[in-house]
Amino acid sequence: MRILAFSDVVDWDRPYKQLVNRYKPTIVALAGDLTSDGGARFWRDALEFVPAFRRSKSSLRRRLGVVYSRSQQVDVIPHESRDEYRDALRDLELRYRRTTAFLAARKRMHVDKFYRFLEYAGRRAEVLVVKGDHDDDFPDDYDCRRIDAIAGCHEISGKTRTVGKFRVLGLGFAQAGYRRPLRRLITQFKGRVGVVIAHAPQENARLLAELQPSLLIRGHFGGGRFLIDGVPSVFTVGAYALTEVRGKDLPRIMYAGDDGWEMALRRTYPWMEPYPTPPPAANRHGVTW
Repeated sequence: MRILAFSDVVDWDRPYKQLVNRYKPTIVALAGDLTSDGGARFWRDALEFVPAFRRSKSSLRRRLGVVYSRSQQVDVIPHESRDEYRDALRDLELRYRRTTAFLAARKRMHVDKFYRFLEYAGRRAEVLVVKGDHDDDFPDDYDCRRIDAIAGCHEISGKTRTVGKFRVLGLGFAQAGYRRPLRRLITQFKGRVGVVIAHAPQENARLLAELQPSLLIRGHFGGGRFLIDGVPSVFTVGAYALTEVRGKDLPRIMYAGDDGWEMALRRTYPWMEPYPTPPPAANRHGVTW
């Protein structure tokens, strides 16, 4: 079974549809922070659709002598104005992010594209979705009933779903972000699920491994491949991951991000062991493991 996984989406214009077409996964696993993310592009770009923000920003720049360098493609800010410009610009952004124009632009740029991706991917794979903490940033954006109404898509936070021979457990931030509810779920599902898709702090990853799945997929922070107490694990922040689950053998995991994440997390959490890397080989889908 092939699983394409990602989470914490900063820009739905990235080529996620092309990944579905290229890799033809059995499951598309979306591990939370999908309708909003702390680093999402819309926080900045949607403000440009607010005329009053653009006027206020232009006025601030003129007053403080800020000019744009086309050759360097950066703002040139006088040294004596840097702190004032930074603080004033932050205040403007906070004020105009509450406007109707910003909220409408944000929804067009991000939320609507999320649901269009679900419609696309759901016709080509089983799409399993869990809810992240940022999915509550704006009321009603993340709608479980709307997700479930899309063909091929299933919201599984706190639920299981069987795909082929694998029972998949979904844990949103409400279930996996806090240790007390997570421990109850571990008691309930330990040794009874094949794949876990979770949105959880890295401190809880070792608890998630107590479920003893064949594969742990985790969003929220950090990226890379690990063995956690013998459990194959992939963290999907910053890039997508492609996994081939092959019965009792260790899954083949390809993480398409920077391996700097892996090294940093392993220094902080020694129990995140490096994942075994097989000899290089490309399969018929062009994936080099």
